[in-house]
Amino acid sequence: MSTPALQGRVLLDCQGRTNAPSRALQPQHTAGIAQRSTIPKSRRESPWDGLACTCAKTAGEFKAGELAGLAWACAKIGFLHQPLMDAIASAAGTKGFQSLELTNMAWSFATLLVDDVPLMEALASQAVSTIASFSGRQIANSAWAFATLACADRPLRDALAGAAIKRIGDMRLQELSMTAWSCATWQYLHMPLLY
Repeated sequence: MSTPALQGRVLLDCQGRTNAPSRALQPQHTAGIAQRSTIPKSRRESPWDGLACTCAKTAGEFKAGELAGLAWACAKIGFLHQPLMDAIASAAGTKGFQSLELTNMAWSFATLLVDDVPLMEALASQAVSTIASFSGRQIANSAWAFATLACADRPLRDALAGAAIKRIGDMRLQELSMTAWSCATWQYLHMPLLY
């Protein structure tokens, strides 16, 4: 089934206009629909709530990238559905994320101001062990996300600061300012980075 056709089927199902079983939707389809949706903003409420409920029920079946993509899509349009975010956080705790997925997950929760401590601790631990693969933008976005949610994990702060020093020549001004803002928010004075 093509993406537009599947998108229509999901939205009709979410609005209760068809008897198609929600369990027939695959995680990659629902995450993709959320990311590529072209629903006008004025009509998002009802279809998005239904899609969020469907995704929340099956979040455990999503792969790491699909969970991150779904969280990113919600944050990008400013859609906070707490049961969905709880389901994403619960499912994400058992997944291993690539650097971009990890950054997008942290950024999404921070953008929506969803402070899920176990998730952020798990993401912080993964970030510390994979920080060498982070780009300058991923360092800045991760620092911003963790600082926004007041996750002041010392190993994470040290790892982000160390990685920023290594990539400082490649980082754009906005990325540098986000990293500096994060340090200030944490009240974290990392002399080699800031001076």
